[in-house]
Amino acid sequence: MLTLEKTGKFIGFIILSAAILNAHAGYKKRVENFNFYAADKDSQIVDQLADFATQCKIKYDLFFNYKYTEEIDIYLTSSEEEYEKFNQPRVPEWSSGVAYTRLRKIILKPGSYYNPSRYRETLFHEIAHMYIAAVSKGRRVPGWLNEGICMYLSEKKISWEESITVSNALTAGNLIELGAVDSVILFSDAQAELAYLQSYLAVDYLVAKVGEKGVSGIIKDLSSSSSLDDIFQKRFGYSFFEFDIEWYNDLKKRYRWVSLFQFENLFWILLILIICMVFFSIKIRNRKILKEWETEDIINRKE
Repeated sequence: MLTLEKTGKFIGFIILSAAILNAHAGYKKRVENFNFYAADKDSQIVDQLADFATQCKIKYDLFFNYKYTEEIDIYLTSSEEEYEKFNQPRVPEWSSGVAYTRLRKIILKPGSYYNPSRYRETLFHEIAHMYIAAVSKGRRVPGWLNEGICMYLSEKKISWEESITVSNALTAGNLIELGAVDSVILFSDAQAELAYLQSYLAVDYLVAKVGEKGVSGIIKDLSSSSSLDDIFQKRFGYSFFEFDIEWYNDLKKRYRWVSLFQFENLFWILLILIICMVFFSIKIRNRKILKEWETEDIINRKE
């Protein structure tokens, strides 16, 4: 799930590729301001995607207080090979969709099987990139904020495994700085997963702190200011640096001990508990035996 903005030769390449894919697309559908293109075999998936897009538009128009009217072309590639050929070489394998915001085109990777929730999350994510670019008037939006909002709006839910990933990073001191998320396209799969999770958690915390209107307001303010510190100070009365520290401390409170509940850690914890129980059981038994001996000794003396 990425957003990319390129100019020059690449724009020409992507337009040509879109034209070729459009020419070979067997199934087309239009709903609202969305144009869908796919192979005939994927017509049912496109019909479902169209329903998702309608839901998405209603939600995002309200969230951003912005009515998106520009047409967006959405291409569902028929194979992973086609997805790779259609996108630029630097698009990582772990991506499931790419949004070209200046061209208003979204490319979706096909799944090995149809999973409605997966497609919904990906589509909502990529359309959110379009809204963010439009509301910010194409100005630079920090990667963590961009990706975090997209994940928040696509109703991302943190799984138990993902919680452990965050916890392990906290324990090992391997958290990624929010500012470094701008380079996520260069990350390994594990780093990218962590970067996206942190971005989502930061935005989720920000929403809890300032509300959805406050978050969407930041994007609007970025259209006329490039300083996140200034925007935070003006809107909320504290700097982004202060927010970053506060969020990090909250993250530690919530996730630091999660890694203890991994299977490997639970095994050793249970093993230690069992050893302690055996030790105390033996100690109690020995005391009981010693007490019985003392009682017998007293009786023998009386006799």
